[in-house]
Amino acid sequence: MGAMRIRLGRMNFDAILNISSMRLDGDRLSISGKIVAENATELAARREQILGLRSTLDARFLPIYCPDEPWFTGWYTDVETSISVSAGDLPLLRHEFSLTATMLPGRDAPGLELLQVGGFRANDHGLLAASMQPWVAVPEDVEDWWDGVNSDDFDLERKATDGDVGLSFYATGLDRRVASFSLPPHRAFQSAPTLSIAGEDGTLHVVTGRGLFDSNASNAWTLSNGLTEISASGPHLTVRNRFIDGSGWDTTRSYEFRFTVLADVINPFTRRTVVRNTDHTVTARFTGGGGGGLARHSLDLTLRRGARQVECVWRTDYGELMWVGRATVDTATDLTVAGVDVGVVEASGTSLFHIVTPLDFVPDTDGGLNPDGDCSAFPFCIGWTGFFPVSGDGPSDHAAQYLAPMGAWMRAVGR
Repeated sequence: MGAMRIRLGRMNFDAILNISSMRLDGDRLSISGKIVAENATELAARREQILGLRSTLDARFLPIYCPDEPWFTGWYTDVETSISVSAGDLPLLRHEFSLTATMLPGRDAPGLELLQVGGFRANDHGLLAASMQPWVAVPEDVEDWWDGVNSDDFDLERKATDGDVGLSFYATGLDRRVASFSLPPHRAFQSAPTLSIAGEDGTLHVVTGRGLFDSNASNAWTLSNGLTEISASGPHLTVRNRFIDGSGWDTTRSYEFRFTVLADVINPFTRRTVVRNTDHTVTARFTGGGGGGLARHSLDLTLRRGARQVECVWRTDYGELMWVGRATVDTATDLTVAGVDVGVVEASGTSLFHIVTPLDFVPDTDGGLNPDGDCSAFPFCIGWTGFFPVSGDGPSDHAAQYLAPMGAWMRAVGR
């Protein structure tokens, strides 16, 4: 068959896969062929991308889009992949691969449901469910959307780089936990959080599943959902956000982490792993030796579809006085939810950063905060809003959304 246009999950494999056979026997799909690459780093990345397509408990379905043969386009489950390597293929920078999967009833438009799981984030501020804002986000062009109140409509829309994303706000009593819809396979990963990492050649490659062809955190990486983009620069975390109207990116801001007397900046992280990787949520973990008096530590970064903030958990092997804030002085003031201080927000400007934590904290007017006392786990979020936000998109709204971190689990249902 040769090279053909095909999209497997979040990956466009045009001109990358040399497909020798595609077969659909009833509802069972079989694909075989070769991965081709220009260098060893790219070959390693493509290999992990194929292996990362396998079905897991948190990513059960694989949308496949094949414009050259629409008969194969559909939603699949029970996905298995394999890679085989022969001595003759190595110098030619290629691997043989195979993929098998079972097509869901409904082919390219099965009945899908998004189930909200989890609960509210425990907090030291005395805030109850009524002050928090559960939410879920999907690509705006989903079809037959129904969340119990909204039919083919959303409570809020945000403009991401690859298309608008719709947010549905759930009642704080969580009387609605299930939304039903259908979604074309080629739009399944629109505005999805995506982790990309670079190998020694510096080229960024998208991560599928939990496979990492390079776990060296000193190499470049980005985590982005088209609204919020996170990367690193030495020991600093850098974050930039999309303007409210979607016209471009705001100025990148740097954040740093300090410990002990709040004067020691941590060393750069050295290793990375993937904890979760779905179309709704990506969690990446960065670990390393702390430097100075700090023991080994780790930083979990979670980015959800539609989020304007990145959720963070910084952990150490033993209790430390930990601080997070702007790498340069950026005057901040108190951020409140329901009249209660939950973090800090930039005091003035055309766009505002904010940092929120569920812990009792000590604010820093220079643009940061620290928990009130030593701790070994410091949860917080770093977010952003435009100076004239629409309803539901202000700093306090983002804080209330952070305090209600509902997970999303997708399932297929019969029509």
